[in-house]
Amino acid sequence: MKSLKESLLESLAGVKTTKLSGTHAVKCSSKENSVDVDVKSTGWHKSELAKAKVVAFWANDVDWIFYHSVDKPDEWAAVAPDDIKPADFSDAMFKDFDKLRAEGATIPEFDSFEADLA
Repeated sequence: MKSLKESLLESLAGVKTTKLSGTHAVKCSSKENSVDVDVKSTGWHKSELAKAKVVAFWANDVDWIFYHSVDKPDEWAAVAPDDIKPADFSDAMFKDFDKLRAEGATIPEFDSFEADLA
């Protein structure tokens, strides 16, 4: 039987998170979803979900998680999870990213998207 620590580490396997340095901004809009976002933060993180082939950007002071497929880096989407406050954002939220996207306020595509996230 696996230990709790082993099980937890396995559940996060394939998620590599790095903290971005400096200030980064995201400005985007979706007319269909009545969303207009213009945010800046010095606390951005980049999480790479190897299994799902998704790259996600998030910050503890930004309501949205912005993400794109590794195969389609110019096509952005976003989720604003209802059950997690931005201050509580961590690697753990990617344990079941499909559930997070399905249950969060997902924006499948934007009319315009500008970001200096790397």
